[in-house]
Amino acid sequence: MSEIIIPTTPSSTPQSAPTDSRRLDPASTFLAPADQFPSELADLDLMTVMALHGRVCRQLEREYLTNPEGADPATLDRVEELTEELDERQKYASDFD
Repeated sequence: MSEIIIPTTPSSTPQSAPTDSRRLDPASTFLAPADQFPSELADLDLMTVMALHGRVCRQLEREYLTNPEGADPATLDRVEELTEELDERQKYASDFD
């Protein structure tokens, strides 16, 4: 299983990972609020954004199922950011269809 590298600062090229990257546990299917989250989603390739979206959505489901007060605000913010990024990429891709 390959590791996912999350840039914590913007990089000059989308494919390069900055020196202060954090590695996420490749065995985890969740992204907890305390886990590192990229500062610039636009710097990540589509597959990484999609993988992050899946992990954050699973975290959101877990929080709703286990916390009577609802989801953590950080998780809700992450879902929104990732959804906006994916929507923007889809819009951009649709412009070329």
